[in-house]
Amino acid sequence: MNRQMRTLKQELYKTIHRDDLSVEEIAERIGMAPGYLYRAVLPDLEESGEKSSGVAFPLKRLISLILVTKDFRVLDHIERAVGRVAIPVKKEGCGDLEGLYRESLAATAEFGDLVRKVHAATADERISLPEKEAIGRQGWQAIQAIVSVIESCRAY
Repeated sequence: MNRQMRTLKQELYKTIHRDDLSVEEIAERIGMAPGYLYRAVLPDLEESGEKSSGVAFPLKRLISLILVTKDFRVLDHIERAVGRVAIPVKKEGCGDLEGLYRESLAATAEFGDLVRKVHAATADERISLPEKEAIGRQGWQAIQAIVSVIESCRAY
């Protein structure tokens, strides 16, 4: 599947034109005028020149936009563009050393499940699309569990 990567402006446009909140509601919540928000996310044919909207989305409003819309496509776009991924982590820490130990055991189990899925998928020396998807899901769960242990340790 070779799909063309969308531009940052296209992702911003899609973010504010979802059905959950109106553009006016989003603008109010992030402290922008609705007209400016509309123009700031228009996918420009050119970055500058007579076909450009002439308006840039203010970076200082990006975090608010993501939190208000709960839409991470803009962040995902930025992460892909720089060769990184963002991993969601739970907000609360484990509380004590025993909890940290239990959390690290759970992360180890998630990684073990990943290894089992890879082993089962490669037994016939082929990996089917459903197997690839299952490995991907399990891999992200394992990574999230490990990152949660790291974050819990920091909070301790």
